[in-house]
Amino acid sequence: MSTKEKIVNYLSTDNLPDELRTFAGDVQRRAIDMANGLMEQGYKVPVAVSMATERARHWSGLSDAPIAHHVIPHPDGWAVMKADAERPSMVAATKQEAIDRGREIARNQKGRLVIHGEDGMVQDEHSYTAS
Repeated sequence: MSTKEKIVNYLSTDNLPDELRTFAGDVQRRAIDMANGLMEQGYKVPVAVSMATERARHWSGLSDAPIAHHVIPHPDGWAVMKADAERPSMVAATKQEAIDRGREIARNQKGRLVIHGEDGMVQDEHSYTAS
């Protein structure tokens, strides 16, 4: 089995993190596909699961909060990526540059910014939804 196959097959209905167990049927399948797609692109499991979980909350009607932008590790430095996007909005050399740009985007869109660490785990979250 190739590395790519191992990554794509990481998440399935038999092997789910707790965050995705609350969803069922089509919503769960779409979230699994999204997380696996992100991992196939090289994103770490915590980043992929966080973004897929957020998107699944919207698909299932559990959240009407704006979709967050995430500051995530990227092979070329750090990226700002909206949870429902296929590609980063921008890639920066440093985490601070990505945070600054992510904060600007989140403020302009009256949204949220989720900051991940090098390991992909969420470190901090900021909301700019209030006027």
